[in-house]
Amino acid sequence: MQPVAIELNTSAQASLPDQGRSKKTASLMYLLAGIAIIVGVVIRCCNLDYKLYQRDEFVTSLFISGYAASDTYQDIGKATTAGEFQKYQHFNTGKNTIDALRGLARCLPEQGPLYLLAARVWAHIFGDSPTSLRVLSVALGILVIPLTVLLCLELSQSAMFASMAAAIVCLSPIQLLYSQQARPYALWSFLILLSSTLLLRSLRLNKKVNWAAFCLVSTATVYAHLATCTLFLSQGLFTWFHECFRFNKRVMYFCAAAVLAVIFFGPWLKFFLFGHPMFTDSIRQHLTPAMMALKLASHAVLPFALHTNCLRGLAMHALRYFIITLAAYGMYTTWQARRQNRAFAYLLFLCAGPVFLLLRDIPAGDCLCTYDRYVVPTLLALQIMVAYALADLWNHGRIRRGIGIALFLVVLGIEFTSCLSYSRLKDYEGFGYGVDVPAKLLQRVKKPLVVGDVGILLGLSYLVDGKTRFIPVEPGTLRGLPTAGEPYYFLTDIPGDRQILQAHGLQTLQIEPGGRLFFVTPPMPGQSAESGTGKESACSH
Repeated sequence: MQPVAIELNTSAQASLPDQGRSKKTASLMYLLAGIAIIVGVVIRCCNLDYKLYQRDEFVTSLFISGYAASDTYQDIGKATTAGEFQKYQHFNTGKNTIDALRGLARCLPEQGPLYLLAARVWAHIFGDSPTSLRVLSVALGILVIPLTVLLCLELSQSAMFASMAAAIVCLSPIQLLYSQQARPYALWSFLILLSSTLLLRSLRLNKKVNWAAFCLVSTATVYAHLATCTLFLSQGLFTWFHECFRFNKRVMYFCAAAVLAVIFFGPWLKFFLFGHPMFTDSIRQHLTPAMMALKLASHAVLPFALHTNCLRGLAMHALRYFIITLAAYGMYTTWQARRQNRAFAYLLFLCAGPVFLLLRDIPAGDCLCTYDRYVVPTLLALQIMVAYALADLWNHGRIRRGIGIALFLVVLGIEFTSCLSYSRLKDYEGFGYGVDVPAKLLQRVKKPLVVGDVGILLGLSYLVDGKTRFIPVEPGTLRGLPTAGEPYYFLTDIPGDRQILQAHGLQTLQIEPGGRLFFVTPPMPGQSAESGTGKESACSH
């Protein structure tokens, strides 16, 4: 039986990969895809307590507990134990949900409150430990898989295409990363796919109940992350394209749904317009146009090979070029498919999302879209387009079918290897800011006193015992820095702080090769500031 096209404006149908294949080979492919999905789910559930709790996750626990970043400054210059400092990571009976929302609105309004509310409810039921919060992301990450299947079936009603896409998305290392972090990106991915599926279904059926559901899900999506605005722009342009640039009922329904979603988002939008996004401002990069283009091109690699440090030289470059070529082929195949079925153009519009961020960021000389978490819709679209390109090869003879099977196996192999490489890392690319290294050194000291900014001290508080004391300081200005008294250790990930530290006569020891974390000790009595310091002398007192 021929699959039925979902296209509204044409009776033609895009070539579907279910046609002209042997049942035996197809059964093996379905089995392979099923095994890949099972493996992906199992990997998501492994090593949740092994990874270092990284800085972005500290912030999640900070907001869930009801505190704001400014609350931590009340301890600046004061010595406190690691256990006492952990109060900012756990529920406080004097803090409620309003305090949690207020803290998020003051510091990070770009992230909507939906994940925070869900995480608070989850933490009240299952506990607020790092592992418990990560389990919530695992559950949301698993829900991404059936949503991928539903979106693919709305595009082509091809079971082969849907199964291959689900396998690729499930084993994707970037999806594994989102599923194992106490951050909102697994929730955002789930809502992006649900919103996309409802949009295509609404365009196909054009019923008010479908548009109402799309409006509600779109509102929830923008409450998950403000970068959803790029998704709205992509969906609006696609709807206009889908209707052949005519302003008809479908376009009107979409505009009404989008306007209602923005109105519903109004109570939180004011915090973004008038708040102080201190965390987002701290990660802005000033890049040249060439560097921006290079970083954006590297996004094509992230969904398939997140961690490639195990490769060196030509092997690493060959892998990256292969993935970029495969992604380009997926985009080309999708572009061709949109001639028979305009719905496929939706994936191309999703990939155009970073363009809208560039239009906002380039005039200011900085760029946020070089970070993967701001272009999640693009990463999802790339994976689905590659899956369609591989599945489409089934319709073009035995040779191309064999090439498609081989490429599918290669993609799954690359993803599986990348996931295993990531799962073995305790601190992925410095996400924990290397605090495990000084933590091991501090364990050899009797009563260490550690000075640093709040973010690093929060991470260190998970790894040291109760004998360690903390003195938080304000980063950048080092307000609260002790100038006299007992020797102490200073931790910072701001290279510019080195000049301030040297002005205080402190010796710096670079722990991490990338220079993101410095381990600093004051000169010992009778030792000048110019004296060299090594790991041995750093722990001698």
